[in-house]
Amino acid sequence: MSYYKEIKLESWAEYKELAERSRLEWIFRGQANSAWDLTTTLERSDILINYPEFEDKHLLEFQKGAKFYLENEKLPTTLLEWFSMLQHFGAPSRLLDFTKSPYIAAYFAFEQANSDTEEIAIWIVNKIFLAQKAAYYLESKIGYPYYEDNYAYNDIVFERVYDKSKEGDLNCIIPVEPSNLNHRYFLQQSIFLCQCNPHEKLVSQFDFLGNIKHQTIMKVTIPASQKKIAIRDMIKMNITRATIFPGLDGFAKSLVIKYSNLSNFGDTGDTLKYAQERGLT
Repeated sequence: MSYYKEIKLESWAEYKELAERSRLEWIFRGQANSAWDLTTTLERSDILINYPEFEDKHLLEFQKGAKFYLENEKLPTTLLEWFSMLQHFGAPSRLLDFTKSPYIAAYFAFEQANSDTEEIAIWIVNKIFLAQKAAYYLESKIGYPYYEDNYAYNDIVFERVYDKSKEGDLNCIIPVEPSNLNHRYFLQQSIFLCQCNPHEKLVSQFDFLGNIKHQTIMKVTIPASQKKIAIRDMIKMNITRATIFPGLDGFAKSLVIKYSNLSNFGDTGDTLKYAQERGLT
């Protein structure tokens, strides 16, 4: 039996309707191919198979080198902040990126979809169900893990989970959010799912949810053919690579995406016909 509930949509308009009805406790992840499962970069790297101590060694080396690239006031101060920075720069990490915005998740999915993609996927997780169920699970392992008002675990809980995970008996997934986000993650409204046991597949660790898995995890699929419609709509919302990837590189790439998804002549003709029929021109 699947660990998630699947919702198949036929259009971008249907997704917008779902997004407008989304709940505050929902968090989202966009993936450019609906066939892809939920996996962390650490899991995909397979590095722990031959190097079980990788996380500690890699983190220490990263901390030593980061001071040569960042000003002192920009250096992380907690373990979770360090891990979110590792994730930010593409290093293997037990964190999985999510966002609080259904539209930012959709942008990531559609932007990266190519001509071979049939469907994109937006994963939706109910962070309240996840946090509450994790609290019961972790109580006997690390003591009751108090979460913040936004139902995400903080830097202190992450450090306790990280230390306990070295014993290999934590098999659950928790939502985490560092106290201080970097600029890019702030703009992307980021939050993370944390793989508590890095040696086990992330999806298998959802088993701790028991009979509420399908209430907690959903996968929404949309035809990739809706890409141009979706990207043009999100540009109007000011959701572009330039606004969620600060810097000149994000701005430059946003121009390519913008012009690649402009209306063609037929689309423009349809728009003019629509306007004329309604006395708008």
